[in-house]
Amino acid sequence: MIKRFFYTPKKAAIITICALAILAFIGTASVFAVTSVAENTSIGADKASLFAFADAGVDPVSARNVQSEFEFENGRFIYEVDFISDETKYDYWIQASDGTVIKKNVKILNQNNTNKDAEVIPTTDASAVTIPDAADTANDDAAAAVPEAPFDDADTAYDDASAAVPEVPSDDADTAYDDAAPAIPEVPSDADISPLSEPSADVPDAPVIDLGPADEPAEAFLNPQKNGEGSGFIGIDRAKEIALNHAGKSSSSVSFSKVKLDDDDGEVVYEIEFYIGSIEYDYEIDAYSGTILEYEIDND
Repeated sequence: MIKRFFYTPKKAAIITICALAILAFIGTASVFAVTSVAENTSIGADKASLFAFADAGVDPVSARNVQSEFEFENGRFIYEVDFISDETKYDYWIQASDGTVIKKNVKILNQNNTNKDAEVIPTTDASAVTIPDAADTANDDAAAAVPEAPFDDADTAYDDASAAVPEVPSDDADTAYDDAAPAIPEVPSDADISPLSEPSADVPDAPVIDLGPADEPAEAFLNPQKNGEGSGFIGIDRAKEIALNHAGKSSSSVSFSKVKLDDDDGEVVYEIEFYIGSIEYDYEIDAYSGTILEYEIDND
């Protein structure tokens, strides 16, 4: 009876495709059923948000743009909770079964730092005159203000000026030179001539320009927009200390995987990354003020 369905290659192909479609449907239905059961037995989106608020120390009333979505990530069911409070953006992974914080990311949205503020002059006029155009216009105006002298008049003026200069006879010139030569005193052979290489006592020493510590890029010191009024970086050791204090850990209990100075979209920051067991801590710290701009704790 079964052989009759596979009697021809065409029938065999049709039966195989139908079988695969049925299996795919059963698999999809099974996944959907498991997801539905997991979501129905979970803590729920509202409670997941409350767990995130509690961990962040944020009053639920002050939170805005709150989103809580049920997801399946890295082999587990979670609620992905996002919200904003006090110009800070929070992203959380909350375990759907019991509310455990799996992962969180905190980012400062608005950071006021006068060292990096630059004056920007906006313009909305597409036809505004640029500096090169202004220079060309000034040159043209200046050239137009100078009257052109006719070519013949210029030759005549040159000839008149040449004629006004009297020629000195050759014999008179030699006599004048001989009369002037005795007036030049001779330098005795035993005269004390100071070496030219000795510096004058009145010449001040050249100023020494401090470009900052060797582990910090010289470009930031030479760029007044980033450097402000001569201010420098807090240093790698201080950046590490700030990250450890915020995490409540000591340097002896962690393993650093990244400690470097970097430029992040025009902001000079220290990137600090360390581990405690399987938990990863990742910090982004302002290189001038020491403010924590962003940090992430990953327990996944």
